Amino acid sequence: MCQLEASSPKLLTSRIAAEAIEANKELHLSAFQHIEDSAADILSNFEGWIDLSGLSSLSETAAENLLDHRGGLCLSGLSSISDAVAESLSRYLDFLILSDRYVETILMMEELDCCPGLIALAAKWISQSGDLDLSGLTGLSKCAADLLGEMKESLDLSGLGNLSDTAAESLSRHQGPLDLSGLRSLSDAAAASLSRHQGPLDLSGLTSLSDSAAESLSRYRNLSPFPGGLDLSGIKNLPDSVAASLCRYRGWLDLSGLMSLSDSAAMSLSRHEGDLVLSDRLDCVPAFLALASFMQSRKGYQPFCLSIFESLGNFTDYLALAREKSSSGYFALSEKLISQTLSITLPGMREIADLEAECLGYYRGRLDLSGLTSLSDAAAASLSKHRGKLVLSALSNLSASAAENLIKHEGGIVFKTTIKELISRFEALPDSRGLLTLIEKLVSKQSMTDLSDLTDLSDTIAECLAKSCGELDLSGLTSLSDAAAVFLGNRQSGQLILSGKTRLSVSASESLVKRSGGGITLAGRSRRPNTAAVRLGNVEGVDFILANRIRRVRPHRFRANSEDPKSLILNQCQFEGPTADSSIDRI
Repeated sequence: MCQLEASSPKLLTSRIAAEAIEANKELHLSAFQHIEDSAADILSNFEGWIDLSGLSSLSETAAENLLDHRGGLCLSGLSSISDAVAESLSRYLDFLILSDRYVETILMMEELDCCPGLIALAAKWISQSGDLDLSGLTGLSKCAADLLGEMKESLDLSGLGNLSDTAAESLSRHQGPLDLSGLRSLSDAAAASLSRHQGPLDLSGLTSLSDSAAESLSRYRNLSPFPGGLDLSGIKNLPDSVAASLCRYRGWLDLSGLMSLSDSAAMSLSRHEGDLVLSDRLDCVPAFLALASFMQSRKGYQPFCLSIFESLGNFTDYLALAREKSSSGYFALSEKLISQTLSITLPGMREIADLEAECLGYYRGRLDLSGLTSLSDAAAASLSKHRGKLVLSALSNLSASAAENLIKHEGGIVFKTTIKELISRFEALPDSRGLLTLIEKLVSKQSMTDLSDLTDLSDTIAECLAKSCGELDLSGLTSLSDAAAVFLGNRQSGQLILSGKTRLSVSASESLVKRSGGGITLAGRSRRPNTAAVRLGNVEGVDFILANRIRRVRPHRFRANSEDPKSLILNQCQFEGPTADSSIDRI
C-alpha cells in the first residue's frame, strides 16, 4: 500500500505516479487535488485499488486514460465534471465510487434529460450500489425516476416532500423496498401508479387518503422477496369508506398511527387478509388485546411479549373503556389481531370477561394470563378452545365445571396452583370430578411429582396418582391403605419414594411389589414390619430398592427370591442380629 504526501500545488504528476505503482497493491493518493493526463495514463497500467478521492475535477483525457485501469477507483471528491467526462467514467468497467451527495445533485437536475453522459454515469453508480440511501434528495426529475425505477434493491427517498405523477409512474417499476415516508400528500394518479409497485411501500408520512387513492392502494401487492407491505402509520383517523377499501388489500398493513376507529371501520379491517399493525393508543379496541397484538415491528415477524404495566399507566381506564366498546366490529377486529400474533403476554390482567375470553379462545400461540386469580365456567370453556401454551399461574379459584372445561385444552397449561392444593380442594369437594380429572392431566405430564408434604392419601387420589409416569415422591405419608397401595402398585414406570415413616401392611407391601418398572425408595427412620420387608424383598421387575437410614433391620428379610434380583441399596442402616454380615452376603 502506498500513501504519498503531496507538495504544493498538490498535483499528481507522472513521476509521482510511476514511483507509486512500483511494488504496491493499493494506491492511496487522496492528498492530490489535481492529476496530469500523463499520470492518469500511467495509473491505468496499475492493477489494484486506487484512491483519488482528493480530485475535485477531471479532464476528458484523464478520464479516458483511466478507463483501462482494473481494480476499483475512488473519485468521491468530484463535485463538477463535464457531460463528456461523465460519459467516459460511465464506461469504466470496475467498481467506481462517487460521492452520494454529488449523485443526488445529478438526479435532481431539471435538465438531466439533456445530459446523456451524466445519465449514463448515474445509471452505472445505481447499478453497482445495491441498497440506496437517497434520503437527501428533495426533488426528483422524471429522468432520475426512470433510472431508479429499474432498481431491484432497497431505495430510500424519504427526503421527497412531494411526488409528481410522472415520477410515481416511473417508480412503480421499482421492485425492492421503497421508502417515500416524506410524502405529505399523494394524488389519485400517483396512488394508482404506486399500486403497481412490487416491493414494500412506506407511505408513513401521509396523514389521510382519498377514497380513490385507498381504492387504488387496495390493489397493491408485495411480490418481492422482501418482508413487509404497506406502511400507512401516519394516518390518525380512518373514514369508513377508506377502511372499506383497505380491507381488500392483502398483505402486511401498518395503521399504527390510528387514534380512533368506528365500529364499521373496525369490522372492515377485521376482514383484511394479512398481518395488521395497530397502536396500543387506540382506544376503541379491547385494550388487553390491542396491547398484546398491535405492537409488531415493521421490520419482521418476531414473537414478542408486552407487559401492560410496563407500557401503560392508566390500564384500568383503558380496560374499562374497552369493555364499554363491546360491539361486534371491535371484537371481530380483536379476533383477527390475536390470530396473527405469536405470543400474547398479559400479566397485569386480574379478571377477564366472558366475551373477552371468547375472543382469546380463537388465538393460536402462547397465551400468558398469569395475573388471573379466577375464571368463570364460560371463560374456561372459551379458553379450552385455545391452542398453544396457556399460562394460568395465579389461578386460585376454579369450579369443578371450569376445571372440566380446562382439561379439554390441547396444549400445555402452566399452573402456579400446586397439585397438593388441587388435592386439598378436591378433598373439600369430593364430588368435583373436574378437579380430579385436572389432577390426572397434570400428573400425567410431569416427569417428577413432588407430594412429599402430604401426610395422608385417600384411595381416590391414589387412583389418580397411578396415572403418573415419572418420579412420585410420597415420602411424607405416615400410612398407606391397602387399596391405595393396589393403585400405586399398578404404576407402569417411574420411581416411587416412600421414604418417610410410612406404615405398610403385608397386603400393601404385596401390592407395591407388583410394580412393573421404576424403583422403590424406603428411607425412613423407623423399623419396618419384618413380614412387609420380606414382601418388598421379593419385588420382581423393579429396578432397585433403596433402604436408606432404616434402623433395626434384619438383612435376611430383604433377600430376593427372584432369579434375577434387583439392586438393593442399604445406606446408613443399623442392622441387628448375630448373623447380619452373613445375611447381607446372601442378598
